[in-house]
Formats: sequence, structure tokens, C-alpha cells
Amino acid sequence: MLKQEMPAEGLNSEQEQSKAEIELAGKFWEDIAPTIKQKISVLIREEMPFVYADEEMKQMYEEDFLNREEQFVKKTINKVQEVSESGKKIALLLDIDGTIGAFRPDSQELDKPERTVLRPSIVSLLEFIQKNFIKNKVGFLTTRGRSALEKQLEDSWHLELISSFVDQEFILSTSKAEQIINEEFALSDSDASDMALFNSYKGKELKKYLEKQSCISKELLPDTESEFNSNNLQIDKYGARKLIILGKFHKQHPDLEIIAVDNCQFPVKYLKNGIYLTPDSQFSI
Repeated sequence: MLKQEMPAEGLNSEQEQSKAEIELAGKFWEDIAPTIKQKISVLIREEMPFVYADEEMKQMYEEDFLNREEQFVKKTINKVQEVSESGKKIALLLDIDGTIGAFRPDSQELDKPERTVLRPSIVSLLEFIQKNFIKNKVGFLTTRGRSALEKQLEDSWHLELISSFVDQEFILSTSKAEQIINEEFALSDSDASDMALFNSYKGKELKKYLEKQSCISKELLPDTESEFNSNNLQIDKYGARKLIILGKFHKQHPDLEIIAVDNCQFPVKYLKNGIYLTPDSQFSI
């Protein structure tokens, strides 16, 4: 772990920690920004040739891409640095689509097969985090099926570029077609019932249900019971399944600090160590 400097005069330890987090993320971004900008230009040329051909539009897209990469990198590093202060090992669970990549269908026009386009900063970010903070590898918390993910991690058109960072034990899939992540995480009938009830839960019932989940932070939940409904919390079947699987994973690995990164609000916005990617830090092409 990186060394922390002594608190500066006039700052308490909490303020100094926040300052150090901002400085570390900012310095790293400064170092990689020129490379990321080049990667963005290549991405636009290869995946969005109609944009690349229009100089004004190209510059607009490049600026937007670069801003979103910066926010993603800084949010992730700041959270990992904060959580690393606990001294525990960290499991960094990444959503894929809209978070670290985007699925693209096969395209005769571009002469490319079905593929996953990874965001330009992800490899540099994972290298930095693993080197400075995380001894064990990262994993996925995604709606993509597990068997498909295993193949995609060996496929250069999909996830092979980041496969060296991924621990197979930490691949958590919520795909309806594959309800079993592995034998330890088979979804029970009660789990399925819980998901079915999410849309009917409201007020005190939903509040009680969420507060008993070990990975949820009560402090991040709404203040009033009237705010506890599926629409307000943006709960859908995928988010409900993610919460259930995270709960099981947390019980299996009580020694780990789990950080989940997702572009969907539920459940990551309400997790103890969640990174909710708002539109200014999501990935889309």
C-alpha cells in the first residue's frame, strides 16, 4: 500500500486522507490522460467512422469520452484508497455493460464480429489498483452469463485484454438463463420469491428487507418510509438478483471488503462500498 504522509498543519486526519485520495487519483489521471486521449481517438475511428469523418463532431465526442474516463478513474481510485485503510483484502466487482465496456453486435459495415469494446482507461486503471492496493484479482458482478464470460475472457474480441486481472472465484453472474453461479451460490426458491416480491414491497416492508441485508449501508437508504418503493430506488429484476448474490458472496467471504462498481443505481448506490457511475462516468458508444 502507498505510504501516507503526516497530516498537514491545519488539517485533521480525515481531511488529510481526503486530500491524499484526491491527489493520488489526480496525479494518476495526469499521467495517463495523453494515452487515454489517443485510445479514444482510435476507438472513435474504429467504432464510429461517421463521427470520425466530421472534425467538429469528433472533437465533441473526444472531449465527452475523456471527461467520462476521468470521472470513472478518479471515482474508482478514491473509493479503493478509502476502503484499503481497513487493512482487509479487497474484492473489486465490476459490472460490464455500461460500466467497463459495451457490447457491439457483428457489423458487416465495419467488418467486425460480435464484440465487447472496453473503455480506454480500464487496463491502466486495473494495473494501477492491483499494484498499489489489491493483492487478489478483481471479478465481475454482471448480467452476462457465467459460461459466456469464461469464453469471452479467452476471446480477443471480448474480455481477453483484462483476463489476467480476473479471479474465476469472483465471477458473479445474474443471468436468468444461468441461475447458478456455482454450487455454493445456487438461488433458492426463497430467493426467487424475494425477487418476485420486490415490486410489491413498499414502505416499512421494503425498508425492513433492505436493512437486514449485510452488504447494505443503512445510512445511505432514504430517510422516510414513503421513499421506499421499487420505482424510487430503481429496483429491477437484475438489481434485485445482484443484491441477493452479493449477500451470499459476502457471507462466504466475511474477510473481504467488497467494492462493487455499476452504472445502475440499485443496489450499488446503497452498498457500504458501492461506486455508482452516474451518466458523467458511464461508458457508452
